[in-house]
Amino acid sequence: MKYWSHGDFIGDIAPVNGDSWSIIDKSGNAVREGYKKLIHSEATALWAAQKQSGKWEVFDDYNKDVKPLSGYDEIKFPANKEDKHIFSVKKESLWGVVSRSGETIIPFTYDNMYGNICDVLIVNKENKWGAVSIDNKTIIECKYDNLILPSEKNSMHYWVMKSDSLFYHLNLNNNSLSDNGYKYATNFKNGIAHVAPLNIDIDDTKLNKAQLFAPHASLKALEEADLSKFQIAFGYLINEDDALLCEMPVSSLYVSEVIEAIKKKGGKALTKSEAKNVLLNATKENRSYNITQLLSDDEWNY
Repeated sequence: MKYWSHGDFIGDIAPVNGDSWSIIDKSGNAVREGYKKLIHSEATALWAAQKQSGKWEVFDDYNKDVKPLSGYDEIKFPANKEDKHIFSVKKESLWGVVSRSGETIIPFTYDNMYGNICDVLIVNKENKWGAVSIDNKTIIECKYDNLILPSEKNSMHYWVMKSDSLFYHLNLNNNSLSDNGYKYATNFKNGIAHVAPLNIDIDDTKLNKAQLFAPHASLKALEEADLSKFQIAFGYLINEDDALLCEMPVSSLYVSEVIEAIKKKGGKALTKSEAKNVLLNATKENRSYNITQLLSDDEWNY
């Protein structure tokens, strides 16, 4: 037992940890030693290793140096293989973006920055967040307290946080910001987002408890579930025009079933009865009732 931690071999090398991180070859010989931290990027097949000096050096899965990307104070890789292979790097106190060959793509003018995500760079200046494109065009001005990272390319819809700590829908098609703020929101997918208003109140019902678990949950878990601790799991569904598509609270576990019902209706909003029927059917394996119990309208589809 030579090392107390290790990673699998990728290409010709693997990471191991003793007093510090090292890189070994398939013969077990250390080919690089003495690192404080290691990062591996599946998207680019590159490693970044932080030396004791604090600087990072970059090499590939076959232990070949990538010198144009080495020597920076921080480095962040693209998130996906399909993203353009450009790299967010910190030089002294500022962040910019460079190509694999070291060419500056975005000047070093930002206080913080994420790696390339769906060909968008989320950037920070003077404690405010915004976004720029991979060719350094402004997508969102740096004036928000936070941003939800994009999950698909060419999105025209973002969630931005204002000073009230709520997320608002920024529609880049018409450069408008929604009036409603949400404490939780997901990216729009197929034109639909899952959002939770600040004042959402989830009733303590069997239907809502059933939505906390995947099908066939244990009766004990269902009975002991405390909905007050899972309010953030529930939300409503809205479209890109900020219109409500489902007026019943839906947990994140059962969003897909409700979205399918909305799609079958041509993208139109579900009535309360339609939404209830979808959720009752989706959670049927998690609901049981005493035979003498009187069911409320919200627990019975008829």
